[in-house]
Amino acid sequence: MPPVKSKSNPQKNENISKVKNPVVSNGKVTYTCIYFGHYPQSDVTGKKMDNIKWRVPSVKGNDAFLVADQNLDVMPYNETMRKVTWETCTMRSWLNGYGSNANVCGIDYRNENFIDKAFSEKEQAAIYTTNVVNKDDPELGTEGGRDTKNEIFLLSVDEVSNSVYGFLPYKDSDTNCIEDAARLRTNTAYVNNGGTVRSEWMKENGPFFVEKDGGYWWWLRSPGSNEYYGVDNASVNSCGSILKYGLVPTKYAVCPALHLNLSSSTVWSMADSVMVTR
Repeated sequence: MPPVKSKSNPQKNENISKVKNPVVSNGKVTYTCIYFGHYPQSDVTGKKMDNIKWRVPSVKGNDAFLVADQNLDVMPYNETMRKVTWETCTMRSWLNGYGSNANVCGIDYRNENFIDKAFSEKEQAAIYTTNVVNKDDPELGTEGGRDTKNEIFLLSVDEVSNSVYGFLPYKDSDTNCIEDAARLRTNTAYVNNGGTVRSEWMKENGPFFVEKDGGYWWWLRSPGSNEYYGVDNASVNSCGSILKYGLVPTKYAVCPALHLNLSSSTVWSMADSVMVTR
């Protein structure tokens, strides 16, 4: 998905040449990582802000495609039990700080949202507006909705199974779902405490669907099955498999993605690389 434009003026960052595409070798994937923005992570109360670490699944010139190294928050894909697409869900509005007319629930996220909490005005100016493609599901026929333009978005099934980004396919030749360590995400302490939602259920029972190494199911933006619940959406489970279901009001984790203009400012810095062993 190509970026649309940058909102800031070019300014040289000497680390640009260090940002590389993933290297896949001998069953291992190595991702270049950077720090960009701040979000509650180590503090369960959410009062302390930590540097956000991002993996780089792709870099083309000054455009770095970033995906969070850890799950950063906990939110429902949509606040109510109803059929939605990426365009109309409350998740998209919360991530980007949209008003009430942007989602089916009519909730205004202009004052409380992810993008304003995670990034300063200067940092937001370095984020590309991205053409977000929302395909129908080819297996199940569920509608993906219209394409959108966003600063912050979730990955699609196609993206999280793209070998160019260091991922394994969705299924094998026998149509079995493939587990992929590159898709696994661990939780921050903030996420383990319920993140933004901090529901009573979370306080009593802990995070949803924790099954392996503290991992947490996290949302994709692609549509899933309508067969069982009528409101399903795709997700990645805690074994690294892509699943075509995830009940919309369920509070799975949020692993955001964005496109960053590396030359736009010096608001980002290098972080230690991440090596994934399959």
